Amino acid sequence: MQKPTALLVCREPAVIEPVRRIGESIRSLQLEVAGDLQTIEGSLRKPGVTLVLAHLPAVGLEAGAAQLLRNLAATRCPRATVLLTDAYDGS
Repeated sequence: MQKPTALLVCREPAVIEPVRRIGESIRSLQLEVAGDLQTIEGSLRKPGVTLVLAHLPAVGLEAGAAQLLRNLAATRCPRATVLLTDAYDGS
């Protein structure tokens, strides 16, 4: 049986390393890391992908996040998706 896979789109080591450590602590989870949306595009359609973590600077901020969500919707496979940001402006 294939392990569930989490995809992390990020270029920032300060984000990648903690996520990698968390992923390693979950034996039944495989983690794939890519620096941009183009690199991870083919992985979005892989069976077993259950989670997508996208660091906004790596995907191109709002426009890239919107494109990622459109690409995920086009796969017609439900995937939990979390957008990670360095700052939050609640105004």
